[in-house]
Amino acid sequence: FLPVNPVPIVDAGMDKLIQTGTSIPMTASVTPSSLYNLLWTPAAGLTSATALNPLASPSVTTTYSVTVTDT
Repeated sequence: FLPVNPVPIVDAGMDKLIQTGTSIPMTASVTPSSLYNLLWTPAAGLTSATALNPLASPSVTTTYSVTVTDT
């Protein structure tokens, strides 16, 4: 028996601009969240690369993306 998880619904949130020296929460959502792992890339400037909503404070212009995988 091989369990099959439902296809996740992923939203990485709206694009955001961050001024140098400040932080802003990244706001992603995954439904159903308990079945999946997240990975934000690049990890530089984030409080956590695996959190749903890490704080971002990059020192240079950065485009972040989030990848969702089965647990």
